Amino acid sequence: MKIKKYSNVIADAKQSPKFQQYCDESLARIRLAEAVYRERLAQPLTLPQLAQKANITKEYLSI
Repeated sequence: MKIKKYSNVIADAKQSPKFQQYCDESLARIRLAEAVYRERLAQPLTLPQLAQKANITKEYLSI
């Protein structure tokens, strides 16, 4: 049984369309989180205040 090197596994994963989709979706989530954070600070609102305005729990908001 041949063991793949870790670097080969990463290179193989980068060729996968599912990997690219996962990366794109993750980047979109990060950008959204950053935008919400910047806007929350600009208001200025605490996390509980923003959660209350959005009618969600602060735990859900912080995910």
